[in-house]
Amino acid sequence: MDKTMIHFSMDDVIQSLRQAALSLPESIFEIPLFAKLKEWHRLHQIRVSLYVHYTDRERAFCLGQLPTKYIEQLFAENDWLRVNYHGVNDKSNYLDEKRFEQEYEAFLRLFAGRGKLAESVRFHCWQYPDGAHGKILQNGVKCLLCPEIKRDG
Repeated sequence: MDKTMIHFSMDDVIQSLRQAALSLPESIFEIPLFAKLKEWHRLHQIRVSLYVHYTDRERAFCLGQLPTKYIEQLFAENDWLRVNYHGVNDKSNYLDEKRFEQEYEAFLRLFAGRGKLAESVRFHCWQYPDGAHGKILQNGVKCLLCPEIKRDG
């Protein structure tokens, strides 16, 4: 029996969560991204990790504006779908330790305790402030992902 498992991960899903908050569908799985992921899980048994910023780049939307029912719907699929924090969404300021801590704590208030968070984390631009890894590892993260190839910059 083939026990092949596909683990799919995606960054920057804040815009799809924003779309749900603005359009207010009955289910978050009516949003195209989440519908496709659920279809792939049904067809191919994929497991998914989603990495999400707390705010969008313009700071016009934050996860605190996402209706709780959508967070609950995501965690109802916790056997194959998990989320975790992706870092500060500001290319010029993603190493701001204070902002990172504030956003991460706000993220945890919304998501922690509802189910398992993704056990791996991939930070935005592969970077995070000094000392942040300790906070992340205290919350069930077992793996900090990094690029497989040397990148410029």
